[in-house]
Amino acid sequence: MFPPALARWTGVKTKEVKARLGTTPDLQPAAEVAAWLQSRKTDQVKDYIAQVNDQHRKDMLPFINERAQMVIA
Repeated sequence: MFPPALARWTGVKTKEVKARLGTTPDLQPAAEVAAWLQSRKTDQVKDYIAQVNDQHRKDMLPFINERAQMVIA
């Protein structure tokens, strides 16, 4: 959590939060983290993700059809 958000959440001044916690760690860019995660995926994990996505599509099909019928009406 960043000091301003933490200060707002706790009701303590930002300066006090920074003094107690010290400096915030440098965060890596989101694209860099996404690339790192992508490189760590194994084929088994990729297959599992594909299976879950397929199941979600199948589960959503009745809702999509019902929505299409409501739009047409």
